[in-house]
Amino acid sequence: MLEGSLYPIMNYAALVKYNSEIKEDISSYINIMTQETKNLPADDGALVIGYQEILLRALSQERFLELYPKSNRAKQVRDLLNSYTLYTFYGLNNTPLFDYDTNKMVANAQRGYNGVLQRLVSVDSEFLTKLDAFMDVVKEAKYEKTAAVVKWLEQNVPTGADAAIK
Repeated sequence: MLEGSLYPIMNYAALVKYNSEIKEDISSYINIMTQETKNLPADDGALVIGYQEILLRALSQERFLELYPKSNRAKQVRDLLNSYTLYTFYGLNNTPLFDYDTNKMVANAQRGYNGVLQRLVSVDSEFLTKLDAFMDVVKEAKYEKTAAVVKWLEQNVPTGADAAIK
């Protein structure tokens, strides 16, 4: 039960045992969703997983879309990646990426994002390339949400009707 609403959460972990008997894309989807449902990313408008975990899940989703663009689960994974993109670049209402009072980037996000970028520097990923460009802008702004940071976000990670990742 979240936000006063009751809804079922499918037990994808129970399906993992069938991975060897099903198509690769569905097996990969089950693995993504098992991780997603065993440890929900958010609760009550707040992130409940770490910043590095957010990035690793987004990379897994991005990889799925690269490998299986015609999968009948591509839309669900694309929607999930859209959510993780917003988590990454904006946070959530109760855990914003930039503190509401100080406009400073959350220290754990700074460390987590920089750590993943350093560790995965050789990984070819549009998501990581975008994050690296964002971190360059944020570092230049001394980890504050300045007009330059806001402009970069508006141009590269828009919210609203035009926010869908194609």
